[in-house]
Amino acid sequence: LQGTASGSPGTGTVTISGSPQSAQVNQCPGNPHGPCMATIQEGGAVVVWVNGQSYSAQYPPNESAASLAVALAAEMNSPSSLIFATVPVNGNTIIITANVNGAATNYPLSTSFGFNTSNFSSPAFQATASGPSLTGGVD
Repeated sequence: LQGTASGSPGTGTVTISGSPQSAQVNQCPGNPHGPCMATIQEGGAVVVWVNGQSYSAQYPPNESAASLAVALAAEMNSPSSLIFATVPVNGNTIIITANVNGAATNYPLSTSFGFNTSNFSSPAFQATASGPSLTGGVD
């Protein structure tokens, strides 16, 4: 279901939080001349799911929460998308609005992430949804 011509669309937000992180890694374990330490940056991806459709953005080293939010919003604004996403200037919250009106546009909303679990215990960035679905869509 995609909604009706009258009423209001479902809306919600996804907030990106975090900051770049790095770790010292011994690249030469067991070396008799000592460790070969190197600094590595954590990189990964943040994924937003809206009505079963996934939108993802990879984050390279030295990414900011604001630039990651802009990248995710751009993914959400694909021509075939059921939603429209905006990010206030220098903000880290993505405002999501269904492209059509109606109660059926209160689409399920969730987030997930992927990151380097070999060298890091948590991702550099995470996304938090405003709730389990878009809300406010009425016929």
